[in-house]
Parts: sequence; structure tokens; C-alpha cells
Amino acid sequence: MFNKLRKIRNGSSTTSSPDSGLANRSRSTTHSRDTQADPLGLTVLYTPQQPVSADIIFVHGLGGSSIKSWSLHRDPAQCWPRLWLPTEPGISTARLLSFGYNTNFLAAGPKDISGITDFAKSLLFDMKYCKDDAGKSLGIGSAYLLGLIDDDYKSIVTQIRSVLFLSTPHRGTDLAETLNRILSVSLSIYSPKNYISELNRNSPALEDINETFRSLAPNLEVYSFYETLETVVGPRRIMILSKESSVLGYPGEISMPLTADHHNVCKFTGMQDSNYRRVKSVLQTLLAKLPELKIAHTCPVSPSDMSKVEVLLSVSDAPTEDLATLQGIRTKGTCEDLVKNKNLTQWLSEGILPSMTWMHAHPGCGKSIKASFLIDYLKSENHFCHYYFFKYQDSTKRSLNSLLRSLAYQLAQDVHSFQATLSKMADEGLRHEKTDGRALWHALFENVLFRTSFQQPIYWVIDALDESDSAKSIMECLAGLSSKVPIHVIVLSRNNFIISTAFDRASTKVTVNAICLDDNADDIRKYVEEEIQYMHGALEFRQKITEAVVERAEGNFLWAHLALQEVMQSHSEEDCWTALEEIPSGMEPMYQRMEKGIIQLSKPSDRSLARLLLIWATYSRRPLSIEELQRALHPEYSRILDLPYTINQVCGQFVVVDGNHRLSLIHKTAREFLTQTSSLPFSLNPQDAHTELFERCIAVFLDSRIHETLSNKQLAPFHLYAATSWAYHLGHVAIEQEDPLGLLIKFLEGSYVLSWIETVALSDQLKMLISTSQTLSTYVRRRRKLDGSKIPSQWRISEVETIDLWATDLLKLVGKFGSRLRQDSTAIYKFIPQLSPRNSALYQQFGSASSVISVKGLSITDWDDLLSRVSIGTADQALMIICSNRSMAVLTSVGTVIIFDVLTFERIHTLSHQEYCFTMCFDRAGDQLATYGFRTTKIWNVVSGYLTNTIPNPPKARAMDICFTEQNSVLLMLSERREAWCLDLQNTNEEWQTFHAEIFEEGTHIEGANTNSPTSFQFNSHATQVVIGYRGSPVEVWDLAFPPALVNRCRRRQHQLDKLKSSWTGTMRTRWHPNNGEIVGIYTDGMVFKWHPNTERHVELVADLHSSPSEIQCSPDGLVFVTSDVKGVVKLYNYEYFSIIYQLSSEDTVTSLCFSPDSRRFFDIRGSYCNIWEPNALIRLADADEGPGDTESEVGSSADLSQYASESWVDTSSPITTLKGYASSPLVCAGTEDGTVFIQDIRFGKRIDIASSTIEMSIEHLNWSVDGFYVAYVDLSRKLIVKIVEAKHGNKGAAALGHRTILDTKLDIGASQQLIFNADSSLILVANFQHAQILSLQTKSVCATHYLSGDQTHTIWASHPANPGTILGFNKFSVTEYRWTDFSKTSEWKFEIFEKAASTFEEEQKGSRPGLPKNVSGSGLNTEKLQWEHLTDVELSYSKEYFLLSFARSDGSYHSAGKLSNLLLVPITSFLPSTTTIGNTISLPSDILSTIERPLTLLGRDRLVFVDKSFWVCTWRVDINKSVNNALEEASITTTITKPEPLREHNLERLSIATTSVESSGNSHRRRRSFVPPVANRLLRHFFLPQDWVSKDVLRLCQVTEDGTFLCPRRGEVAVIKSGLGEGW
Repeated sequence: MFNKLRKIRNGSSTTSSPDSGLANRSRSTTHSRDTQADPLGLTVLYTPQQPVSADIIFVHGLGGSSIKSWSLHRDPAQCWPRLWLPTEPGISTARLLSFGYNTNFLAAGPKDISGITDFAKSLLFDMKYCKDDAGKSLGIGSAYLLGLIDDDYKSIVTQIRSVLFLSTPHRGTDLAETLNRILSVSLSIYSPKNYISELNRNSPALEDINETFRSLAPNLEVYSFYETLETVVGPRRIMILSKESSVLGYPGEISMPLTADHHNVCKFTGMQDSNYRRVKSVLQTLLAKLPELKIAHTCPVSPSDMSKVEVLLSVSDAPTEDLATLQGIRTKGTCEDLVKNKNLTQWLSEGILPSMTWMHAHPGCGKSIKASFLIDYLKSENHFCHYYFFKYQDSTKRSLNSLLRSLAYQLAQDVHSFQATLSKMADEGLRHEKTDGRALWHALFENVLFRTSFQQPIYWVIDALDESDSAKSIMECLAGLSSKVPIHVIVLSRNNFIISTAFDRASTKVTVNAICLDDNADDIRKYVEEEIQYMHGALEFRQKITEAVVERAEGNFLWAHLALQEVMQSHSEEDCWTALEEIPSGMEPMYQRMEKGIIQLSKPSDRSLARLLLIWATYSRRPLSIEELQRALHPEYSRILDLPYTINQVCGQFVVVDGNHRLSLIHKTAREFLTQTSSLPFSLNPQDAHTELFERCIAVFLDSRIHETLSNKQLAPFHLYAATSWAYHLGHVAIEQEDPLGLLIKFLEGSYVLSWIETVALSDQLKMLISTSQTLSTYVRRRRKLDGSKIPSQWRISEVETIDLWATDLLKLVGKFGSRLRQDSTAIYKFIPQLSPRNSALYQQFGSASSVISVKGLSITDWDDLLSRVSIGTADQALMIICSNRSMAVLTSVGTVIIFDVLTFERIHTLSHQEYCFTMCFDRAGDQLATYGFRTTKIWNVVSGYLTNTIPNPPKARAMDICFTEQNSVLLMLSERREAWCLDLQNTNEEWQTFHAEIFEEGTHIEGANTNSPTSFQFNSHATQVVIGYRGSPVEVWDLAFPPALVNRCRRRQHQLDKLKSSWTGTMRTRWHPNNGEIVGIYTDGMVFKWHPNTERHVELVADLHSSPSEIQCSPDGLVFVTSDVKGVVKLYNYEYFSIIYQLSSEDTVTSLCFSPDSRRFFDIRGSYCNIWEPNALIRLADADEGPGDTESEVGSSADLSQYASESWVDTSSPITTLKGYASSPLVCAGTEDGTVFIQDIRFGKRIDIASSTIEMSIEHLNWSVDGFYVAYVDLSRKLIVKIVEAKHGNKGAAALGHRTILDTKLDIGASQQLIFNADSSLILVANFQHAQILSLQTKSVCATHYLSGDQTHTIWASHPANPGTILGFNKFSVTEYRWTDFSKTSEWKFEIFEKAASTFEEEQKGSRPGLPKNVSGSGLNTEKLQWEHLTDVELSYSKEYFLLSFARSDGSYHSAGKLSNLLLVPITSFLPSTTTIGNTISLPSDILSTIERPLTLLGRDRLVFVDKSFWVCTWRVDINKSVNNALEEASITTTITKPEPLREHNLERLSIATTSVESSGNSHRRRRSFVPPVANRLLRHFFLPQDWVSKDVLRLCQVTEDGTFLCPRRGEVAVIKSGLGEGW
């Protein structure tokens, strides 16, 4: 009988059944088959309506048929696969098919030679090519055994998931031959059947099938059902198949009995038949696993996702170039014996468990060639094959990090689920180019790949492990392969002690095979035969030469290659034999002979060139291309006619040009020979060689012609290598050498260094600034150590100090100006030096060299680590901070959450939970925020700021931690009562449900322990485990799998002299390491520790007697962790070494800590402030290359990072809260948050404090009088103070000013928003959005009060420039004129443009969608709460000809006014008593308006000054001749109300949808888009504001004086920037 196959693949599946003519007594006497009821071939029984999850194919036995074999009493109406399975849960999504083939015992004709193999091929053909009734391909795939052998079916054979055998004769039956004989005697028309003979017990056919299937079965789930009842055959009952024959006996096979005879083993009486239920349950179990299976070729690569993966991994392709090079030199027919190797065959068929095979051989035996063959072979077999070639010559291809990133990239191309997860990681802002190799293994493989149930074999081929930086670290990772994913690794390398030991250790965790490749004489013979066929001479002669070369090679491909080159150059047979005899055996003598060829060079120039070429080939950071080499040989060898030919002639065959036209040594052993045992007439000393290469690289930038090259934005060959490699070579020079030091100082002290920085920026290689900074820092340390051994007069103090300054500057350049350099590489000349601190090398050397801008007024002399500081308001206390890839959320003591943009630190939303909150969390993508309060849990949309869900909390369940699951569909919570809760967010009637209640209590009593409320309770990153810390009990880790289990308790190691009785200590804080499953925490005695619950590895920090940490947090990449104490001291530690790398001191207590997603910054909460820190230590560690491994040691490795801690102090300067310049005067007045008011002379930078507050009340508003004699200010307590400012005789500047108070009163109208003096400074207006009061400075009393309501709320006031006796009140619809004396109204003017827009809006509301309330727009927003436009600012131009009005759109859900939506210029001439409307306003074009972040002022008559969304200070010439009608055509106010979105660096949204004009005609409206003329020629970008200067509060206070001086608050001071803003156009 034919094997019953059951195949499941993603998208289809199959099954089959046994039938026997001997057992079937009801066959029709006509012996004919009903082909309609029992068709041959593949027949579809059932197709689900939804997408097919699997195919189940039913294959009958001998004498059976495609339908009746599965039907009770052979009645097709009772075919149970078609009748019952489609109704079964879990099976109804599968497609059901039956295969029929002609095994009619009674068929007449000649002897049938068909066998089991022929039937199997027929099934294969139909599975691949058969179509359904609609003519569409079934797309099933192929069968199994023959599919592995036949190339036509290999491509889809791996889709088979499982096979079910129903009473199948795996070992045959003694009745087979009996059947043939009985039928021959009984039927005259019967001819013996071959397929029956093949069923004899232990027949060769069956033995061959079983032996082949045994090696492949581990890749399948095999179920074997056997019959238990005898079958009636004539007058007898016979057991057709015994259990022994029906069961394979393979590991992992599941065998089950069926209460049936052979005839009915595949026919069932009903759905309650126990046999049917048993088979059905197996099918359901198998199909239930399908959602976990990720079949890569059924899930095509998503280009958008792969683009994100490229960014995440900094990899854009597999190492195809390396593979192509090897493929090009591999001789056809070689390496094929590999696939016949028994150990390799075993590796190829290891099945579902991971395995490793180590192929080792002596140097020169062609290991890399064999690796390329294996890759091609595996790919030809349609396996998932990923590969990597370590390269000793290329420093970028030697690390564990580079290996894992490449493998991850290739995996993402093949495995859709892995690709999708990596894409999400990229969306979260993660980047892994510089992630530590072990951390990368944990993050991408252990935490992502190994958490899937991917069951298709994956093959990794890793070549030249001995050329990696750390074979030990690589093997430690590979030994951790998970049994969930069948990854089979083959590693090729030399056999050395380190690698051999690593494989021995790995063999205790994973299956390891070792294969020696030294026996490769056949491959060498094929290679020689291929090469020598192009040699002239008789065939017999060539054959003798071939045998001689093969014999002498002794398995060394390299020797054979070099020997052939010598022989092929001979001209006679005698010369050939002589050349071969003269070639020494072995590579060492061969290299000595090659060396003589260089020694014998007669020309000194040739020797010199050979030396230079050998140095480049041996010591370059990466192989140079021929074009790069041509430039690198300048100026000595600038006109070499044929460089590849010259290389071959002068380098003694040591140097070759590969297939990619790159220079390299012929083999790694050649490098070892040249650097260790060479007798060359010149030195190849590493330090001297690196010195020369450093000098040649740096000379590129000392060449004055570099400026011309850079001006064309194109880099010449070798320039990029020089820019990215001079520091690498400097790191290897001898520190005693003075010439490199002198050249380095010349480079750093001239403008050459700026040219280099521009080159790096142009090539998008800014990371090189970080690695160069690290190299320079190491150089400085080594040099100072050297100087310490010399007499003081020989110290190079100033030079070393210069290098040290540049080491710091290069690091800060990336953090503070990196994005600017990417946008404009010339910024390094024009802006960056002037914006750098006074003590920086950049400023000292180049700060005064540029006339583009000048910066004064700042006392900051050194770089600091504070990137930004944001305030949450002095009335609130910040409790907690968390960060996502997009946003930063700060939770306050009053239950509000403030959302900031993580790039610009701009306040986006303020979310009010309306009760005290215990904790909060972002979802995985940062799109949702969950806040957990006393009574409710709330879910917020982070983008819109809207509340999307409110859920009542469980009673008395105070949350200690909440988190979203990986699919963001469930919210999990851990309560103070040691309970775990879950909330299904996809259920509309959701409520908190407890799960694993009371699981966190272990029955085992711990002596002296007290498990009260936990001090910490936290999920791990995958929400699969929790850690619980107590003050009176040891730390516990629990697994949340069902049933839950206690993983371990932390048993603290006690010192011998410790008198404590217990072996544990309570904890204050515990945190999970993000990748490796360890816990880091703080014991109650203040000791910091890390502990692994599985290995029980426990490490403690050395106690610090002066510090006791209270908070701790681990970075997302797991490289560092941070602690803080009650004294405000923050410390950063290297996680691996547990050593401090950075300390930050401050007097303010830290209440919360977190890291940015890229781990380059950390945030702390101190009182009402959030500080964003970017210390050098984090930048270096995040971007540091992996340190040297066990194979090579390099100077300046990243290991040095943990040996030196840097220290920083917090700048506690109170920030400026209000700022006002006085007209054309050089004086500016400012107020600070601590209540200080000062006046600064912007010419000299000097300042004088004129007020201070003992209770530190923030200064909210201030203003100058018109004549400049008075200054008025209001503080947070609503106290109004007016001072007169007097100049002392004979002195100039702010320091010579006197001041006295003339008014000090408490306001009774609430917080004020404006202060305005009248023309003669006798009156002052104080206003907010509800009230306005006029006070007399003479009587010190209130003259008049005006109450604002309706459209007048949010009025902004301004003095009338043409009428000193009146004041103007601006709102969004009108301007009203009032008398200063009594607030009596004199005139009112309506904005014509707003009236039209409002009318249009009302019409649109009338035409809203049917069924919606009138107050609901089509967008779903309640228009009663919508505030269409808010007037946010009114500024009078310096020419006093225009008012500049700023508008912002808001929907009422923000505390802020929203983003700029429109900007209007209103001529002063509009305010005439004879008019009632303002119609001649000027609007800006939409493309200009959309770029504005903060409008500043109007200089002259037509120059608009503003800060754009990239924080450039810009000017744009306004066409003041346009009337409102023309302006409407170009940029009208939109009537479509849209929800503003938060600012994104990649999405500078245009909040005003301009260039539309509206025409009304009844209820109809039509829009047309107007032509907007180009405006680029009128827009100028003058300079940018550094990122660490910018916040929303800072932008609000920025001002421009009449002469174009830009004023910007900065750390309690006023930065004064002079540029071309005030110059004529």
C-alpha cells in the first residue's frame, strides 16, 4: 500500500487512506472504476471561503480510490473528509484534497511495471501543476522524498509540515506475494503488479524508502496510526499489518492505535466515532501551530520595511561582493566532494534542532573557496542560507557586531516576521551600528528571532573565524542557539587553540561536528587541470606536470596557485621542470623565494615602490581600490602607466589585485611572514608603517587644492579613505615619535581640520568624528604618560592641550551640530565656531575668522553636557519621566502629563487625568500613552492628544508598573498587593481582569523575611517575567507562563567577616536589563548589584562611603546604567565592567531617570524641571567600535572607556522668563524665574541687576516706557513694580545705570499677560484675557477697568502709533480703539478677510453630512468647542507702518494656543475714523507661511524676520504693494478646520491650507487653486540656532532689534548675535 501522506504548509495541506482489494469484498463485478465518483489525480474536496491556512491531502492505499476509500460502505455520500472536516473548528480554514492513482488489482493488460516511486511522482506532478475547477493553480507545493531528489520539485518541498500514516506497511507484509499469486491463479486477465511485489516484508524498495526518510523525518511531525483488529479475508480473520510494520520507530514519532481492522481503519461511522475523533484531534493540533510558522517565501519582502531595517542595522546588502570574488576564482567541479562527506550530510539533515559544524584546515587549503561552494549549494537547494566572510585586511569586517548585523539583515529578507519586528524597532528610533556585539545578539536573536516558532531550517556559513577580532565571543553567542529555531551553522577556520577550545565548550550546549578539510588533492587536481589546459605542450606532458604539482602541493591551494604561475611562464618543457624543481615545498620556503624576487630588484625606485605597496596592502584600514591607490602613491609615483602590472612585477607575488580591483595580500599567512620573519631590505615595522600611512592621509588635507575639490561637492579618489582612516593609523604609531605629533598639530591648528570636517560631513560619515575623538583622547593619555617619564623641559604641554581640546570639540560637534553639518557642510566655517564656547579649540582658532555672524553676551566658556532644560511650571512637582522614539512624557503631582517632542523638546500636549496618577507607559510604537490613577486608567492618543478610553480601576489596586504587550492589544498591570492584572483593549466592554492571582507567594518560608508591600515590581521587556523587590525579603523573579512559577530568589553572598545571619538583603529598587535577563538594583544598605536569576551570577559595586543611590535605570541598549542619590549626584556606569564612566553633581534632588531610545542621552527630573543630558561618555560608548578581541589588540580600544570617569556640574542659572529690548537703544531688560530683573548693554555684554526676589517669584512680564526712562514688571504673585532708570553722568553702558522704584502694588485682576505704557509714561495698562486696567503712575491708583467678553476675550493691546491718546485692542475679528483715560470706545474696524471666512464656515456647517448634529463637522469634531483662529501676537514694525499679527489654530484641547496658522500685515493707514473695515491686509504665500515657526518682526518696510521650523533665522521680502484681494488669491485663510499635529522633523506640516479662494453663491461653494509665483529668490537663511539653545519658551522670547541684532535667552543670559539681518538688500 502507498504511504499515506499528510502535508501541512502555510496556505495548503493534504491527507491519504489505505484500501485493499483483498480486504474489500464489495467491489463491483464489472471491475470498472467510476471516474466521476472516484477521479484519478488530485481532486479538491473542500475550499474555505477565507484564505487557505493549509492543504490536507488524502492518499489512498493499493486497491483503493480517491473518494470511496474514505467513505463508509464505499458510499461517496459518506466521504468523511468532505462531509465532516469542513465543520470542525480549526480545520475549516484548510483546503481538503484527495489523490487517486490506478492500483486496480483487477486491471487487465500486460505486466504492470509501475512501482511506488511512480505513484509518488504522479502525486508530485499533480501537487505542483494541478488546477482547480476555475482553472487556477492550486499552488500546493511538492511531496517529500522525491521532492528532495528531483530538481523540479525542490523549490517548495520545505513546505511540508507533517505526515500522518494510517496503517501503512513501512516494513512490508508477508501477504504481498500471496496476494499476487492468488490473483494470478484466480483471474485469467490478471498480470502481476510490481507495486505489490515492492510491499514484501523487508523488500529493497521499502528499505531504501525507510532509510532515506529516516534522515529527513526530524524536519517533520510524524504520526503513525496502527490497526488493532483482524481483517476478514474469506473464511479467515488475518492481521494484515502488525504494529511493528505500521510504526517507523523514529525519534519524535507519535504512534496511536485505532480500534479498527485494515479495511475500516480509514472509514468512520460518525463524528462521535472514537477513531475519527482521534484523527481529527491530531489535525486540529497540527493546524493550530500554523499561525506560529513563518514561511518566508509566502511573505514577500516589503521594500519599505527593508528600508527601515537598513537604517536600523546600517547594512544595505548581504556580503555579495565577497561571495562574487570567490565564485569568480573557484574552478568548476571543485569542492563537490563536500556534499558527499558523511558529517556534512548529517549537518544538512539535522532537522529541527540547531547544530554546528566546524570545518578546519591548514592555511592556504581553500577554506574560503569551499565556503562559497557551500553557499551556492545551499541556495541551489532552496534553503535559507545566510553567510559572512571575516576579513583580516578590513577592520570593518572583523567584529561580532558586523557579523550579527549582516546575518540579521539577510534573515530579515527571508523571514517576514523577523523583518516586521526589525522594522518596528527602527520606527522606535533604535540604531544598532555601534551596539555591543553581545547586546546585539540578545536584542535581535534571543529576544526576537528565538521567540518565534520558525520551523524551516536556516543555514549560516561563517568563513575565516580565525580572522575575526574575537572568536571566543562569537562562539559564545553561537553556542546559545535556541531549540525553537533550527539554525545550522557551519564555521570554517584554521585549527588553533582558541577556536578549538571554543568549540569544545559549545559542544556542551549544542550539537557540534568537526570536519578536517586538509585532504583536498582531488580539488587541487581539478584546479591545476583547468589552468594548465591553456598551456602549450603535449597532453601527456601537461598531465605529468599536473600530477607533480598536486603531489608537491600537499593539499595547499595557495602553493599550487603560486607554483602554476611560475611554471606557466616557462617556454620549454625543460624550463617547466626546472621551474617546478626550484620551487621549494611548503609555504614558508615559498614566501622566502618570493621575497628574493623583491630583494633582487635592481632599481632603487622599484624597491621603494615595492615597500610602499606592501605597506598599503598590509596595514591599510580596508583594501584600497586601484583608483585610490593611484592617488595614495602621490607625489612620488604619480604617473605609473599600468599599476596592476607594476604591482605584479615589483611585489614578488605577495600583492594581488582582486576581481573587484582592490589591493590585497595574497593570503593572511603572507602578512604573518612579512611582519614576523621577513628578510627584506626595508622595514615593514607596524608602527613605522602606520606613521607613513598617517602622514600620507593627513597630507591630503594639508594640500591647498582640497578647498577646490570640496567646493564642487565631489570627493576625489582616496579622499574618503584619508578622511576616515588617518585617525586609525595615528592610533597605531609609536607615541615616542615626534614627527606625527608635529604634523597632527599643524593639521589641528590650521584651517585644514575644518576641511576634514567638511569632507566627513559631505560623505555622511560624522560617526568618524566620534571615533577620532576617542583616538585623540587615547593619544593624549599615552603622551602625558610619556612626558611624565621625561624632564619638564621636554614636555609638549601646549601641543597636547590642543589635541585634548579637539578631542572634546569633535565629540560635541556631533551631539550639538551633527544635523546642521548634514544639511550644510559649510556651516563648520560660517556658524559653528562662533556658536561654540569661548574655551573651545573651535572658537579660539576660528571664532573671529568669519564675518558671517558674531556672538556676544554669554559667559559660558566650556562645553557642557546639558542639551536642554524644560519647565513644567513652578506650581507643579514632576514625579516621573518616560521616553519613546517620538515623545517625552512627564507626570506631575496634580495628575497631568506633559508631552514634549523628543527632538525639539517643544511642549506638544498637556493631558489631564484629573486625579493623582501612580504610573504611566507608552506603547511599543509610542503612539499611545496609558496613565493609571486612583480610580481610572486612561488611554491617550499621543499624536492628537485625545483621550481614547477610560476604564475603572480594580478596587484598592495601586499600580506599581504597567506595560503594553508586544501587539499593543493588551495592557498589563502589577499592583502593590502583588497581583497581576490585564486589560483587553480590543474588547469594547473591557475591564481589568486578574490573572495569576496570588501567584507571587511561595509556600517555602524564609526565616526572618517579611513580604509586605513591594518596593519595586516590574515586568521585563517582553512581559513574560516579573521581578519583585522587598525591604524585608529577597528579590524574586517569577515566570508568568501558565502555570506561573518562581524562577529564583537572590541569595546575596556574605563576606566572611559579615555577622548577618541571613543570606539575603532587601532592596530599594530593581530594574531589568533590556536584553540578557539580568536584574540590576539597589540593596537597602545602598549597594548596587546585578544578578542573573538563571545562572545566579551576582556582582556588586564597590561601596561609595559618600553616596547612597536611591534611583537606578538601565539604558535601552544595555551598555550602561545610571544612578542618582538624594544629594543630586548622577553616576553613569559601564554595565559589563560595573565601572563608573561619568558623574554629574547638583544640589537638586533627582526624582526620576530615563534614557532616550538610542541611549545617547539621559533625562532627569529635578523639582519642576526636566534636564536632558548628552555626556561625552554616552556618545563615545554608543558609537564606539567593539574593542579588540582574543586575536588582536589595538591601541585606543573602547575598553579604555571604563577606566576613566568624567565629571560635570549642573549649571543652576535661573532661566529668563521675559525679555524686552528698548527701541534702538543698546539696552535690553530681562526677568528670570527666580525673580531677578536685570538690564544688559548688548554692546559690551555687561549687566546690572535692578531687582531680586527673596521668595524667588518668577517675573512674568515686563516692558519699557516709550521714552525709555521707565521699566515695569509683574511677578507670579501679581505684584506690579515700576522703576525709573537713570544714567549716571560721565558713564556709558548698563553698568552705569541707576534705578529707583516709583510704584509697587498688588494687582486685583489675576495673572497679567501684558504691560503697556502710554506715550508720556503717565499711565500704564495691565491686562489679561478677561480684564484690562489702566493705572496712573502719579496717583498710583486704578483709573479705569474694562471687562472683556465674547469676541473680545484674548484681546492683545498696542499703543496707537499715530494717536498718542488712544490704545488699540486687537482680537481675531476686529480692532477696537479706546481712550487711554477712561477706556471709552472711539472706533472699531472689522477684518474683512475674517468675516468672509466666518461666513463660509457657517455655510459649511449648514451643509454638514446628513444625520450629524449641526454643531458637529464632517471631521467629527465638536465645533462648539472649536476655536477657529486665535490671535497670539501683535508686533508694530520698526518703521511704524504695519502691525504684524500672528494667528494660531487650536481646538480647545491644548493649553497652548497651537501652531502658527496665519500671518497678516495690517497697514497703520487702516485705522481711519472714516472706515469700519480693514480690507487691505497682506497675507503670506502658503509655502512661506508653512516654514515659519516663530515670526519676529518687520525690518525696514518689507523684510519679515522669522525663525523657521529648522530653527534658522530667516528673512523674506514682503510684497507690500499687494492689496487684500491679491493676497487672497495667493494665501487666504482656510475654512477647513483641521486638528493640528505635533511637530516632527520629517513632517513639517502646513497648518494653514492656503492658495484657496472661496466664492459664495447661495449654498454652493467652489474652490480653485491659485498660481503662486516662486519666492526662493526672496528668502534668505542667515544663521541657525543650536539645538541645545532651542525650546518653545526660548523661541517665544527671541527678539530682533531695529539694526538687525538678534537677541536670544540662554541659561539666564542674553545671547547677542550680529549678522546680515540689518543690512540692505
